[in-house]
Amino acid sequence: MIVYRKEYKYLVPNELLDTIRNVLKPFINLDDFAMQRDKKEYTVRSIYYDTRALDFYFEKIEGYKIRKKIRIRGYNKLLGEKVVFLEIKRRYESFNTKNRSPVLYGDLEELFATGNIEDLVLSNKITDKRAIDGKRFFYNVFSNSLIPTVLVVYDREAFFAKLDKSIRITMDKDLRSMVFPTLKDLYREDTLVPTLPNNFVLELKFNLSFPEWLQEIVSYFHLNRIAISKYSTCLDVQKKYDPVYNPNKYIYRNSIFY
Repeated sequence: MIVYRKEYKYLVPNELLDTIRNVLKPFINLDDFAMQRDKKEYTVRSIYYDTRALDFYFEKIEGYKIRKKIRIRGYNKLLGEKVVFLEIKRRYESFNTKNRSPVLYGDLEELFATGNIEDLVLSNKITDKRAIDGKRFFYNVFSNSLIPTVLVVYDREAFFAKLDKSIRITMDKDLRSMVFPTLKDLYREDTLVPTLPNNFVLELKFNLSFPEWLQEIVSYFHLNRIAISKYSTCLDVQKKYDPVYNPNKYIYRNSIFY
């Protein structure tokens, strides 16, 4: 069953981070994944795919109500045998849904070269949804001739509401990126360009109506909901460093996929 979720985003000054966290504290619990980390946060790493004409980017800029993002997502540092995810995130009006397929990072190059989803996607059987989602991912990549366009990295604090675990709150900090990455760049840090250095992105995700207690907190801090995309924001910053921004000149340097 597909679950459609609403997602509200706010761009917030860094100086409000501690205050907002403290106001939220009575209503939230720390995400289990973040709980395992020393700093109680984790690093999100995503390679976003787009056409050479940047169709997905311009669909966002032009305000298309129905659009999608194709990305490979990993977490934290490259230690041990890492699992990454082939993802398609779709947006319908104000609702979002996601297809996600797990793969070992070390198998990514072989997977792109062979398309061997049956053996390389972490699934028990070919009818498993995870394998089907992997097929959807590669259908989008190859049918649209997508290329890896931007590596987006940020540090995330994640929480769930105490009384309703379907309500998820994240604070995404230190947004940074690099242009036209390869698969081998997913865990790089040395070439990343800072983005939004004075702000963090607050995201509120829920299935049903916007909870009243969250509405009151948003109102108290005078937060304005905005349609911010980390992908397009990072791409805008990268274009300042490379105004021509011609994907074709990177093809021979990196190869399209890896």
